[in-house]
Amino acid sequence: MLYPLTDHSSPALSPYSPSAIKMNTIGGEKWNESGQWIEWQVDVSQSGLYEIGMNLKQNFIRGIPVTRMLTIDGEIPFEEAKKLIYKYNSKWRTEFIGDGENPYLFYLEEGKHTLRLEATLGDLAPLIREVELSVKNLNELYRKVIMVTGVEPDKYCDYQLGKVLPEVIDAFGVERDRLNKAASELQSLVGKSSDKDAISLTIVKQTDMFNKDIDKIISRLGDFKLNIGTLGTCLTDMQKEPLQLDALYIVAPRESMPITNNSWTRRLWHNVQKLYYSFIIDYNAIGNVSNDKKARTITVWVPTGRDQANTIKALIDETFTPQTGINVNLMLVQPDVLLRAILSGEGPDVAMQVTNDVPLNFVMCGAATNLRQFSNYEEVASRFYDSARVPYDFNGASYVLPETETFFMLFYRKDILKELGLEVPQTWDEVKTCLSVLSKNNMEVGLPVINVLNADMIYGNFLYQKGGQFYTDDAKASDLDSDIGVSAFKDWVKYYTDYTLTREYDFVSRFRIGEGTYIKTKTNVIWLRIYCTLGYWLLDFLCIKLSRGNYL
Repeated sequence: MLYPLTDHSSPALSPYSPSAIKMNTIGGEKWNESGQWIEWQVDVSQSGLYEIGMNLKQNFIRGIPVTRMLTIDGEIPFEEAKKLIYKYNSKWRTEFIGDGENPYLFYLEEGKHTLRLEATLGDLAPLIREVELSVKNLNELYRKVIMVTGVEPDKYCDYQLGKVLPEVIDAFGVERDRLNKAASELQSLVGKSSDKDAISLTIVKQTDMFNKDIDKIISRLGDFKLNIGTLGTCLTDMQKEPLQLDALYIVAPRESMPITNNSWTRRLWHNVQKLYYSFIIDYNAIGNVSNDKKARTITVWVPTGRDQANTIKALIDETFTPQTGINVNLMLVQPDVLLRAILSGEGPDVAMQVTNDVPLNFVMCGAATNLRQFSNYEEVASRFYDSARVPYDFNGASYVLPETETFFMLFYRKDILKELGLEVPQTWDEVKTCLSVLSKNNMEVGLPVINVLNADMIYGNFLYQKGGQFYTDDAKASDLDSDIGVSAFKDWVKYYTDYTLTREYDFVSRFRIGEGTYIKTKTNVIWLRIYCTLGYWLLDFLCIKLSRGNYL
């Protein structure tokens, strides 16, 4: 979703104010995906040739230019308009659409026209496709290796990878050539100002080593995995095309665009003014503040971030205030001041985006209002699941409405399931079936990483599916010690005790690579060492016996 942004960093923007926060730009990191576009409706007073310029900034991706495609009334005016390139620069600048110092001329008929700028990958598109294919192939090669060696192979064990996986040797050579070519093409496109080719060259050296001697991957498997993940992250960064715009200008040939004063003296004066106003302006107040004592006004505190507060304020001004006639003074505060402010009589009428443990503390102190007294409570409460309101209901009263409802989702790799002949599990019994197959291939299912924020959610999945509940029917005691509660807890813990699933892991890296840590692999290696040791002892014993019998 594209929406206006505020930029307070330069006096070269319009509208400009050294004190007020104004929505004066658009784009940036919100306009960085290929296919996103921004459109303008322009009214040309006279038919003729025109130049198009913009006040812009691209300071998001160092060394990598971003590309835009220009269309006028739904058509590309000429071939060069498909790939308009904007290089990295930390400052706001005004420039014409053109080739260097020569602006392009666009013929526009009198009347209204639609100008659209669409984010595209440009010349990077075929390069990104090649790198993306290479990342996919390298992940497959890595999975084939760990199916034989495990995630932590024993460096003293000869896995005979050359015999077990002969096709992998040639595949490493193919990926070496592919990435080497991609790195060369990237340097030819952007020069040496970018560091995006460094990881590609590192993997080129590794794959060349493995192509010559596959057994060397045993000692370098961890580095190889890390480099694949880094290359995947680099690939994601290369697909981003952020560009921030302040204004669009259409001028006649040889006419200049409006001058934006962005000199160092103007920037210095701008920063001095910002420093001065920081002492006299309350930046905690979001948007307009109503001081009319006769008007109906409420105060709302938001303890999260300014971006969230600005969005809430926009919704209030667009819908809530016009429909109800109630003014809202929205304030941005620190989370830990809420209780102290209420106890001192300086608290707000409404507090939003607080953590789950806060509401009941206020209820116990008599500092919260029963929402059931409002006539439309049931209508509003019906928008949420009953389970989401359980922690906030007590003795027939409701004191809180949830703002968000969080739930877990199942992410899976279709290619891995297809390769192993598995279907997407629909029940926990089917998950256990998948675990037996995955474990044989040194992979596993990853349950959500346990932390303070989501431990109750993970356990709650097992509890609610068994028909249990967190509290007793009178809500005065915990019901976790019931038979269902204990059974649900045992079912949850079994995945870590019986199936040895990993408790903590990096989800993004593991999902991208498709690996799993099969803990029993370590046990197998231990038994292998024991067998080898016993074999050496037996051989030594036989050699001694034979030598004494003069058979050797």
